[in-house]
Amino acid sequence: MTGIRECWIDRLGTRPGRRGNGVATALLTTCLRAWQEQGFRRAGLNVDSANAHGALSLYERCGFRTLHTWIGYVRPL
Repeated sequence: MTGIRECWIDRLGTRPGRRGNGVATALLTTCLRAWQEQGFRRAGLNVDSANAHGALSLYERCGFRTLHTWIGYVRPL
């Protein structure tokens, strides 16, 4: 444990017809503000670096920075 109160964003998405209208930015900034008011000091999330829908730029605009880069594995059964 780091001793830092941390919240975690599991999933955030916008329907295709609503993208580009600021919906995700408004949702994310509202949540971040509320969590900060509740005493959380850090927020984390995972994102697919190949996401073609603007997720990376959204998170960077909202102040998130890359901490780790992960590699996922899969195999057929």
